[in-house]
Parts: sequence; C-alpha cells; structure tokens
Amino acid sequence: MIGIAILAAGKGKRMNSVDKPKVLVNLKGKPLLSYVLDSALNLEPTKIYVIVGFKKESVIEYLNHNYYSKYIQIVEQKEQLGTGHAILQLEPYISNEVENLLILSGDVPLITPETLKKFIEFHLNGNYELSLISTTVNTPYGYGRIIRNLNGELIGIVEQKDLLPSQEGIKEINSGIYIVKIKHLFNYLKLLKNDNSQREYYLTDIVSLYVSDSKKVGVYFIDDNTEVLGVNRPEELIELEKLLNKKLGVNMIKGVNHIGIAVSNLENSINQFEKLFDVKEFHIETVESQKVKIASFKVGNVLIELTAPTDDESPIAKFIQKRGEGIHHIAFEVNGIQSELDRLRNQGVNLINEKPVEGAHNMEIAFIHPKSANGVLIEFCQTKNVMSNKES
Repeated sequence: MIGIAILAAGKGKRMNSVDKPKVLVNLKGKPLLSYVLDSALNLEPTKIYVIVGFKKESVIEYLNHNYYSKYIQIVEQKEQLGTGHAILQLEPYISNEVENLLILSGDVPLITPETLKKFIEFHLNGNYELSLISTTVNTPYGYGRIIRNLNGELIGIVEQKDLLPSQEGIKEINSGIYIVKIKHLFNYLKLLKNDNSQREYYLTDIVSLYVSDSKKVGVYFIDDNTEVLGVNRPEELIELEKLLNKKLGVNMIKGVNHIGIAVSNLENSINQFEKLFDVKEFHIETVESQKVKIASFKVGNVLIELTAPTDDESPIAKFIQKRGEGIHHIAFEVNGIQSELDRLRNQGVNLINEKPVEGAHNMEIAFIHPKSANGVLIEFCQTKNVMSNKES
C-alpha cells in the first residue's frame, strides 16, 4: 500500500512572506499546498502525512477548513532541520499498511496525478528500494543535480550550495519527488549527517547511502520539466502563474470533446450548422427512450450533437421551455479526473457522482449537477491508459 508525505514545514525566506508559510502562498488564488494535496488525494493512498512546522497553526487551520478527509494526518516538525529530518518525524505515525512512501514537496504545485501514477508503477514494477523523478532544465541554478558515473548510473545528488565547479554545468536535476520502501527508510534517515553549508539533514543524501549499500535505485525521467518546478522566489511564482495559465488554456481548448445543443427544429438547425462549419455529413438517429432526435457531426476532434425533442414531455423539451435553445451538455477530457472532482467538491459544487465511473470508449466519466451550472450538464472524462518508462 502507498502512503504519501507532503513536506510543508518550510519558511520560504526568499518569498517575502514572513507572515505565512511558503506552502500557503497563492498561485492563481489557490495555495501551493492545495495543488499538491489535490494530486495526492487523486491517488487514493492509505494515508497522507502533511508535515508542518513554520506557522503550523495557519497550515492546520487551512487544512481543517478546506479538506475533510480521514486520509490526511498532520505531523509536526518542531525544529526545521532539513527535509531528511522532516521525514524522520513520521516514524511513530506510519501505518503498518504502508509499504511504500511517496514523498512530495508542498511548493511544487504542477505535478499531475497521471505522472505520479506512472512513477509509482515504475517503482513497483522495477522492485526498487528507492526511486526519484528527474528532468533537465536549461537553467538548473537552485536545484540539486543528478550525479552519474561514467556508465550513466546514478551515484548521488548534490545540492546547489554544495556543488563543485565541475558539477555546475549539469542540467539533469532532482525533482525532490521520491518513493521509498518503508522497510529500510528510517534506518537510513538516522545515518544522515548535517556536514553541509546549511547544517541541515538533506533527504537527498539518502540516495548515495542506498547506492553505496548496493540498494536498487531507480530514476524516472520526465520530459515536461514544468511539472516539477518549485517556488523559492517571487519571480518564480510569477513564472509558474504564466505556465499555469498556458496549461489551463491549452487543456481547455484541447479538452472539449463533446457539445450537446438543444434545438427546437432539427432540420433548420442542420441547415444553419451545415453552412456555419461547412459540414458534409450528419449522422441522424432517434433515441426513443429519451424522446429525442439527434443530428451529430464533428468539427475537428469535437463531437457536436444537435438534439431536438420528439415529445413535449422529453427532458430536452423541458430544457428548451425553461432555458431556451442552446448548449445543454458539454464534456471535457481532463488530466486528473479525481483531482478535478475533489477541487470542485471543496468549492461546494454539487456533483452527480463523487468518484469517476466507467463510461464508453475506455473512458472514466463524472458529472457536475446541472443545478450548479445554470441547467447545463457538464461532464468530465479521462481515458484509461498505462504508460511505461525506462529504467536508469
């Protein structure tokens, strides 16, 4: 079983926010921690351990007010002595059911549930003792560098402040995201030393300890480095906001895959849309159970259905009587359907189903209740797929 630890104890000295913990700094009106938690909840772990420290009361208050989940447990790091020391605080609290611990940073908000699921599969399928996510960036300053030997094998990670001049040009970075078998984790954490420039116990140092003891270590490389970008300075927050705007925009444009439009006169509507989109072919069908007649066609990858009532008592007839002609159903293909549902539920949106259900064409689907969307039925769908990654 998988447990998840989220590092949320840091001060964020360089964020100019001395009155609040870094993980509660907002990105597009939503705390950084919330993005990470939503992705973590999507994985349905045995338990999520949120490690708090600096201004812990603020973090705890936010969690209690915005998340009601039996899966979330708060653990305090009383002294901020580094990330390795933070994970060590979990030892008394780890459930016996947890076999592997996924470790996330509360200030790395764009990591997606899909990437994390593939990472977990990589770790389990490879039977690794420890795995980490790496990527490459053009400007790696501030990140721990992946150090490999001449054979390309991982031998350790060196933090920015401890780099040798010969290592500063390395562009492969450590994301700070790990998954580790619980069996040996705490024994290795107790071996960490703080003989570095920060006098902290770095979690990254357990990698070299595992390697030196010939433990099996995996590196899961991802191409999209934006998923693992952290926030240490105000200008990085601004850049992340630009990236998030871009991602949301692209996802929205690409995400719409089905639009249902309620119409009174199907023949007239077909003529209008034929001219509007230069449609060459319509598929016409009558659905007796719904008392409707549907003309469907595609514009690019988007399926559009013109739906007309065949009976005054049909749901579409009632929709038109109440709302007029227009969109009555829209479907979005999303990345992280459970995360999206959790986010909406936390915002008080009325959902038809709390968890995605199996739909047609190898899809998982879920719906927002029309009462929460001005009478329009909004559907979220996600293709079921499994992808692999090579070992390092």
